[in-house]
Amino acid sequence: MRFILSVLLLALSAFALNETFVTPWIVWKNPEILIAFTDNVHSPINPDDFCRSLARTEPSLGKPECRLAGDWERDSLSGAYLHWLGMNVDARVESRHLAARSSQVAERLHKLDDRYLIILSEHHDTLWAMMFSGNRSFEQPRIVNEPAALVSIFPKPADAATFAEVIGLSWFAESPIRKLTDHEKEAAAVAPDPSYAATPAFDYWISMGTGWSQAAPPLTPNSWYKSRVKDHVVHYRSVKDSLSAWSFLDDKSQLFTLRGGFTWIGFVGIEAYATRTNYRVKIDPTDSLYRELDHWSFARYEMGLTAHITMQKKLNESFSLNPYAFLGFDYSFFVESIGLRPDFTASEQYKNRFQFESYYRGAIFGVGNRLTFKENYALDTRVGIASRGKSLDQTPSPDAAPSPTIIGGTTIDCFASVALEYHWIVH
Repeated sequence: MRFILSVLLLALSAFALNETFVTPWIVWKNPEILIAFTDNVHSPINPDDFCRSLARTEPSLGKPECRLAGDWERDSLSGAYLHWLGMNVDARVESRHLAARSSQVAERLHKLDDRYLIILSEHHDTLWAMMFSGNRSFEQPRIVNEPAALVSIFPKPADAATFAEVIGLSWFAESPIRKLTDHEKEAAAVAPDPSYAATPAFDYWISMGTGWSQAAPPLTPNSWYKSRVKDHVVHYRSVKDSLSAWSFLDDKSQLFTLRGGFTWIGFVGIEAYATRTNYRVKIDPTDSLYRELDHWSFARYEMGLTAHITMQKKLNESFSLNPYAFLGFDYSFFVESIGLRPDFTASEQYKNRFQFESYYRGAIFGVGNRLTFKENYALDTRVGIASRGKSLDQTPSPDAAPSPTIIGGTTIDCFASVALEYHWIVH
């Protein structure tokens, strides 16, 4: 926005401004600005006129104070540095090329504190402007023995008012911040380094969500489950492969989940979760035995713990994105629900129904993204794969087929879910 306004102003006023380099700095309210020149030939830029025009161009600055930096010009070391700057300004230089080598001059630059020093140099019909600022004028500590900005204006402004309009829209268009009082500066000087004083923040959350789970991964025509998902239970235990639970159960189900966890310093964290899915038994409708059934399904309850690493990308003041990856383990068990039609009596053969293991354990991993609103509310989306039981990919031996030692000993399925979360941050 600042650049657009500058271009618009320069287009209207027929001025060309070339920003050789500009470093972001803090714009202070009611700033104090020092103006110095690189030689004894002063331009027609008067500090008082410059301040009045700057306040008119950027009213949010309040009442800036401007004066000539005569002490810089009278001091031999500072004066020599000013003269050296005037001889070396060029569109090709970088800020480090113009750094002050003298420790005394560097100390004077550091003592600028929250004031600005604008140094002007004239070359033919071009005005060069450099801006220095003390360390307090930057969000992060930095080297202050080099200029924070260098621009050239062609043709050179005829008066201070025109110069103030160009510089105001180029350097002082950001929202100003109140300057610290002398007492606040003293307190800040003895305050511990923020890197040591900061307490790592814990971002806690709870969430509820829903989604979909299925064994066959999408867009994979020849999946590992191709034979298993086409199986049907004939006379209970007579299936082609009793090792996979998907030989007995439908491999698709809606899922419901409850989660809670935390992230430490916005990078690493832990999450506990519980999930419920429900799977119908894949009975063979041509088997007369199943005409007695009203319903037959298994609900799977799963509990697990995952670790995640995440990163944060701030979109604006209200929204942020938090992509992450997670890896963990889970325990699950099946609960059977079976019922007969009212007009049927239980057959003795139901006593021989297959039984799943008491519980299964496995691994889960995936990726997700969290869209956070005002740090307290979030919409979480994730996809992943979970495996449970023993990873057996061979058919039972003929001797084990009549009474296999493992019934539905392994399952692998992928899932996608969406959840609403509530967050609170504790320092």
